[in-house]
Order: sequence, then C-alpha cells, then structure tokens
Amino acid sequence: MCGGGATACDLLRTEVVKAQNQQRAYAALALGVLCERVLGDEAWRERRSAALDALRTVFDTTTAPNIKGGVAIALGIARDAEAGPLLLAAIKNMRDVRFRAYAALALGMVNHVAAGDYLTELLAETDNLPLLRQHVTIGLGLMGSRSVIAPLVETLRKERSSYVLSSTTIALGFIGDRTAIAPLVEVMNEEKLPPLIRGFGIIALGNIADPEPVPVISAIAANHNYLANTECLNQLLYIL
Repeated sequence: MCGGGATACDLLRTEVVKAQNQQRAYAALALGVLCERVLGDEAWRERRSAALDALRTVFDTTTAPNIKGGVAIALGIARDAEAGPLLLAAIKNMRDVRFRAYAALALGMVNHVAAGDYLTELLAETDNLPLLRQHVTIGLGLMGSRSVIAPLVETLRKERSSYVLSSTTIALGFIGDRTAIAPLVEVMNEEKLPPLIRGFGIIALGNIADPEPVPVISAIAANHNYLANTECLNQLLYIL
C-alpha cells in the first residue's frame, strides 16, 4: 500500500480517539477495513499494531452501546485476535441487545473460540430476540460450531414471525453446513406446515447451496428502484 495509506491510517487512528458520537464508530470501521487489508504485511506491522491498540482502547472505554457496537465490528473486520477477551467481557456485562448482537458477530470474526460455550448458552435465551439470535448463530458458525443447526431448524418449524424466519434462514445459509440439508428438506416436504415456513426452508436450502461468497440473489437488490415495487419483489428484498 502506498504512503497515502499510511497517512490515512494515522488520520483515522486520531479520529477514532478524538471524535465524538457516531463519527467515532464510522472512523473505527474505516480503520478496521484498512487494518484487515494490511494483515500480514510486515512493512505495516507497527502501524497496524498501533491502530489496533487504539481500537481496543476506545472499545474498552466507550460506554455508549451504539458506538461500542460499531467499534466491536471494526475489531472483527480487522481480525484482531487479541480483542477476543475484551469482546467476551463486554457481551457478558452489557445488556443492550443490539450491542450484544454486534459483539457476538465480532467474536466469530476474530475466531475467539473460548467464547463458544458462552454464546451457546446465550443462544438459549434468544427465542424472542431475533437480531441477537441471528448474530449469535453466525458468530458460532464462524468459529466452526455446528451445534446451532438443530435449534435453528427447530425454530424454522415452530416460528410464525416472518422476521424471525428470515433471520433463521440467513443464519443457516451463512453457516452453510451439509448436515442442515436433510432436516431442511423435511421442512420443505412437510405439508402440514404453513406455506410460509416451507418457503423459508427452501430459501435456506438455496442459501446453503449458493457457491458465491456474496449470495446470488443479492444482485437483485443492487440499484433497486423503489418506484418499481411489486409485492413479490418486496418479499424477496425483505428476505435479503
């Protein structure tokens, strides 16, 4: 990366430390992206280390859940393995649902497998918290856990909320494990289940089978014209 990247890194690090409110979170996310790009680049070792130190310090000292959640994701993007204990302590101590969801996802992104048992326990408490449930399952999936597949499929069978069903199918598709295929086929073929649930089961199967790193159906959402809405398209975009 050119010298301009070094200047940007220093400016972002300063902004992360000194900025207020939401601007701090955006600066942290930008710095996390930069740190991920130079991962393994020996010429950037010291500057990356200083940037990660700044992100960890800000995460540890920030109390606003929305800002802290943004910095958590920044640490995850940067693949900062040393942030794992900080993220785990924070998710245990803070009760804000949105922050805990972001922290769970970040724990998976940094592959802090020591958090696996806690996240598995937390999953049992998320029946009425679909955002947290989705992020906890994705975090566990990133750690390589397959223990979440059975409860996710069971949620698919019993749930009636379209938002929860959407979150569940996204999580199953993200984990993408072949062991989920057979129970999802059962959901798809079970005629006593409501058509909506069977439909989401089919979507989950499609997400698992999708070979692309970015789901193929995401292309439908690109440059979507909100003036050209149809009910079918709205349903599809809701699933995305």
